[in-house]
Amino acid sequence: MGERARYKNIWDVVYKEKPASEQAFSKKTLVDIITHQKRITGYKNHDIDINFNRGSIANKRLFLNNIKFECCDFKGKNSNQRITFTNCSFINCYFGGTEFTHTNFNNCRFESTSLSLVSFNNCNFDDKNAFRNISHSGALTKFSETNIKATDLIFNTHNYATRNYCKTNNKKYYIEKYKSRVSTSKLSRNVLLSNASTSDDDTYYDSMKALAISSFREKVSKTFKNIYLNLKSCSELCISKKINHDSNYFFAFKALILSLILIFRCFFFPIERAMLFISGGLNGWGGSLSRCIFSGAAIVLFYSFIYQHIQIDTTSKFDNPFIESLVASLDITFLAGYTKHVTNDGDTTLELIALSNMLLGLWWYAISIPTLINKVSTSRLKWIRI
Repeated sequence: MGERARYKNIWDVVYKEKPASEQAFSKKTLVDIITHQKRITGYKNHDIDINFNRGSIANKRLFLNNIKFECCDFKGKNSNQRITFTNCSFINCYFGGTEFTHTNFNNCRFESTSLSLVSFNNCNFDDKNAFRNISHSGALTKFSETNIKATDLIFNTHNYATRNYCKTNNKKYYIEKYKSRVSTSKLSRNVLLSNASTSDDDTYYDSMKALAISSFREKVSKTFKNIYLNLKSCSELCISKKINHDSNYFFAFKALILSLILIFRCFFFPIERAMLFISGGLNGWGGSLSRCIFSGAAIVLFYSFIYQHIQIDTTSKFDNPFIESLVASLDITFLAGYTKHVTNDGDTTLELIALSNMLLGLWWYAISIPTLINKVSTSRLKWIRI
């Protein structure tokens, strides 16, 4: 399977053109590598079998430390044998068809490596692992009850769908880009479900961030793909002679209108992206109530100083001007007293400032309340792995 990926899967990061003659990969077992790790610290061009026979499974965890794997193909299942890789490097490696169970990866480096067709069950990747240029298959790269920092993996995946790739392999750029984004979104959802069964809240909400961003990128790529297909359809219908010309022009006009609507929609993507990142940063992508509290206090204090400067509430019973402005800011931010402080015959500048205060307060409400509910509810079950 590794050879097939290296010479036939042109989208995979480990792909290369098959030379006329190449040295065959040497076969090794993970048991051999563990046994000789003090003497041999690097392996290149090896087929590595991670299978453990029932008779060879040890009761204790086995450790591999400071081993460098370069251009190696892994295969097999480690069954219930617990393994820990520490300070190991995987460079230009292929894991297709491999199943890891009860395996830990600590401070390991994965570079230009393919995780397509690999399964991780009850595994753990600590935060010190580094990923760079990783191939995957959204539906076939599987994580189950495995703890992994999603953003480190998702944002360092291999981008095969480049214009040069499409030109060389006679592919349509926007279609391939969309396929790539869909695959990444599927992987993000899988990682989120996997992390939902772990006990680490930070990792779970990091997965929420990865899914939100990858889903947005998928939507953008889908829009550009549809624009391309509609414009292509419009062009083909206009020159086609297979059916009635009037029908052709009608469907071509319809495709053109759809394209223009989608193009208009593209102008709002930067705004949507900015709102997504600002809103996600406000509540830590659902995981930080303290950020919501801090941002709410910042909004109230900011408008308090403005109201103090413009003297918004001259009828207040408070003698201290700052207290007056603070109460006004609280009233408007929490949507309790907007009409009390703004009248129809009031100053236009004051009305605009109060309106912006109200809208910011409404936005803060919309983000903070679900965050609070999420924190105090039991919507996510946790399994603590010992």
